[in-house]
Amino acid sequence: MSINKKMVAFFFVMLFVSLIFIVKPVKADTIVKNGTLASNETWTSNNIYYINGDFTIPFGIELTISPGTIIKIVDNVRIFVNGNLTSVGETEKIIYFTSYKDDILGGDTNGDGLTFPAINDWGWIEFGPDSSGSFDYTTIRYSGNYNATYRVGAIFANNSNYKFPIVGDNVILENNAINGIHLPGGTIPLSTSKTLPNYPAAPYYLSGDLTIPFGSNLTLEPGTFFKISDNVRIFVNGSLNSIGESSKRTYISSYKDDTLGGDTNGDGLTSPSINDWGWIEFGPDSSGTINFTTLRYGGRIGATYRGGLLINGGSITVTQTIITKNNMGIEVNDAQAISIHTSSIYSNLAFGIKNNQSGIWVDATNNWWGHISGPLDTSSADGLYNPSGLGDKVTDYVDYYPWTTGINYTDFIYLPILLK
Repeated sequence: MSINKKMVAFFFVMLFVSLIFIVKPVKADTIVKNGTLASNETWTSNNIYYINGDFTIPFGIELTISPGTIIKIVDNVRIFVNGNLTSVGETEKIIYFTSYKDDILGGDTNGDGLTFPAINDWGWIEFGPDSSGSFDYTTIRYSGNYNATYRVGAIFANNSNYKFPIVGDNVILENNAINGIHLPGGTIPLSTSKTLPNYPAAPYYLSGDLTIPFGSNLTLEPGTFFKISDNVRIFVNGSLNSIGESSKRTYISSYKDDTLGGDTNGDGLTSPSINDWGWIEFGPDSSGTINFTTLRYGGRIGATYRGGLLINGGSITVTQTIITKNNMGIEVNDAQAISIHTSSIYSNLAFGIKNNQSGIWVDATNNWWGHISGPLDTSSADGLYNPSGLGDKVTDYVDYYPWTTGINYTDFIYLPILLK
């Protein structure tokens, strides 16, 4: 009986190995690539391209990947795009960027016997400041490491201009250290107006502090998933606009928030929590419009705890927005040109809105605070008082009256105690 069991096990092992090579038969030729591309090229699906050293597409040069092509990449190897990279496959002819250990695709290309790929097997695809490109019907996997520099995105926009390729809906980013468009932070150039398109296949991942200087503008398109890493902030001295739609909300959240676009940080299923990332800080001369947006899980840098939105001035409008599960929803140091309406501010840890400026009101009427009884207001110093409120807590000089029973609902308004 034991012999029969061994024979059966051996049969299934051999069947699995044979299927590996049947699924994607070995191509006619393996073409080795490294160094700098000298002229325009088209890589064809009749070959496997094996990149065994850093590979650069220089400014003015175009590389076109034909449908069905397989590109295998060795340890510590990156692809630098300063020119143009086009990788557009077809429904039945997917283009693959993968590890050289990925024997399921095209067989044992590197001739070392049966091997299995893993996250961080190779580097990444890095786009420079003058680059361009497009991906569709393309799968990128097993990237993220160069000489022990881990957690770099499969698509890495390593430039202050935030240049990155067009990412079609049929792109798959899987088993990478970062399954998304990696933005490293830095300062957007002066007088730059930049829009981050909504690419459902590729959430944005911000790994370092981002500054929007005076005169510059950053806009998040409707439906965009914008995920932020530990101890990272956005400093707005110019303009930040997060413009969603009723059926296509924009999200600003933790990099651990796998409910948005999947496992972006490549560490398996994780759950986000309050204080996962820093905050969005508006300066004295800034402006911002936040509409149909959900902002959550912010509020901490090291041992410093602030609001998910920290407003030090500027002209800021918040409407139809959900602000939840932050240390504080909104913290205000200068409230002169702020309006917050028809939004939901609830389940924030310390305060829904904290106004640090005495005598100047934060205009926050017609919002939902998490309970029909309204926000918790335990101080009567400003004339508003709602000690029985079961919603998020507010400080003095937050004008929350009237509030609503839910976002976009204005009926069943409950009244606070108005002091004479």
